[in-house]
Amino acid sequence: MEERSVLLCALKEKEMPQFQKKIVGMDKNASVVYSESQQILGNGFRIYK
Repeated sequence: MEERSVLLCALKEKEMPQFQKKIVGMDKNASVVYSESQQILGNGFRIYK
């Protein structure tokens, strides 16, 4: 079995196109998986009430 690295990121929807271009530019064989989240807490993300 081949060892692989995984990068997990939480991004705003508007950041996705630029992120995908950078990833594919670094590795043309990379896979990008998109998934919505209900809530992300931390720097740069809002707390919904």
